[in-house]
This record gives sequence, C-alpha cells and structure tokens, in this order.
Amino acid sequence: MIWWTKLFKIKKKTMDFVPPERWVDLHSHILPGVDDGAQTLEKSLEMVKYASEIGVTHIVATPHFSDLFPTPPEKRESALKLLNDAVCSAGIDIKIIGGWEISFTDVHIKRILSGEDFGMSGSRNYTLIELPNGINKAAVIEGFFSLMIEGTKIILAHPERNSLIQQDIELIKELRFREVKIQVDAESIVGVHGQNAKKIAFELLKRDEVDSLSSDAHSLSGYKNYRKACKIVNNHFGKEIINKIINNVPSSIAGIK
Repeated sequence: MIWWTKLFKIKKKTMDFVPPERWVDLHSHILPGVDDGAQTLEKSLEMVKYASEIGVTHIVATPHFSDLFPTPPEKRESALKLLNDAVCSAGIDIKIIGGWEISFTDVHIKRILSGEDFGMSGSRNYTLIELPNGINKAAVIEGFFSLMIEGTKIILAHPERNSLIQQDIELIKELRFREVKIQVDAESIVGVHGQNAKKIAFELLKRDEVDSLSSDAHSLSGYKNYRKACKIVNNHFGKEIINKIINNVPSSIAGIK
C-alpha cells in the first residue's frame, strides 16, 4: 500500500454501547451450588456485582433441569433466596428472578405437561427449553406443539449451538411463526462456542430472528463476554436491535415494567 492510501484510509466508525435503562439477562447459571454454574455464594456474588457494574438490572437465574442436573424445585428456591438476601445485604442494585433451563426430553416435557411450574418468575407463561444434539425436526415441532396447546410459551435456548439448527437454520423461521422466542448466547457472538455457532448467531441477528441476547453465564467470564457481545452487536446491527434484545423483548417476557 502506497503512502497516500495509508494516510487517507478511512476507518469504520464504531458506535458506543450505552446500556439501556433496563438490561434483562434471561439466561444465567448464577445460583450457588445447584448445577454447573457458580459453585459458591462468593462466586455468585462476584458475578452479580460485575453484572451490575456493566449495567445489567435484572437476571433470570435458570438452573438446569435435566438428566445430569435433576435440580429439585425446593433446592432452586433455597438458592434463590440465599442469593437475593446476599445481594440485598451487599447493597447491589440488581434483581434476581427465578427461572429454569429445561432439557427437551420426554421425561422433562411430561413434568411440565403434568402441571408442575417450570416457568419464569413463578409463572408458566414462558419456559426456557434447551434442545439436545441429535434431535430431529419432527420431534421438535411435535413436542413444542404439545406444550403450546397446554399454554406454555417457549423460549428456545441458544439454538445457534445446536447441530439441527446449524444444518437447517430455516427451522427457526417455522418456530418463530409458532410464536417461539429465540434466545442467543453472548459467548456464541464472541466465538467461545466455535465458528459454526458464531456464524448462525450472526445470521439470525441479520434476519432479525433473535428475541433475546443472554449471558448463559456460568462464571465471571460469562459476564465479561456478555459485555463484549453487546458491544459487537451494537456496532454491527445498531442501537435499535441491541435495545430490543436486551431490554424490550426480555423485559416483556420476564414481566418487568
């Protein structure tokens, strides 16, 4: 490159990411000692403190409910109270809300259909569901339909990481037509989950098929990557999109006014 092209080369302008008044993280493994997330109250508080410092105002704690982590509801409630009490004592201005991340298996779906409450904030209105790898399209459509006709509204957790979606991204369009909400992980945006997940996450954002950008944080690094991801999305897709996926839609889902 000759000298004058270097001199007059125009750099792409980046836009400052300004956190919205409400920043709602719909998916986080922040409760102490219940799954593969924070293992101690000290680690949980470390995560909450950093989240508050970067501008997060509400966190939905979504421990796994799966074969590997069959978290009893009473254990989640105890951990949620413990953390909220500690957050209050520490003077951290953030609200921790109860939720779940449900594994999409026959056993766990039957538990929801039996009337057990695995919704958000003590409500069955919205339930966060994770698809296993290896599942087929027909099983997803049929299973989701059985939940929806019983009144469960579905948030699909990090589909960009799932092999079925990576092979058939058009399934997302079908699910959104059926009013399924789509939640993408921040760490997919920054490349932690590999190039395939990153590619699908950006394509879903490009198509305006993302309803929530969440941390899915299991440790402090998850919230550091959340901040990075929000900056990236803000720069690539603009303020309106980032506000939609960390404020407007997540606030509506979580019933925050």
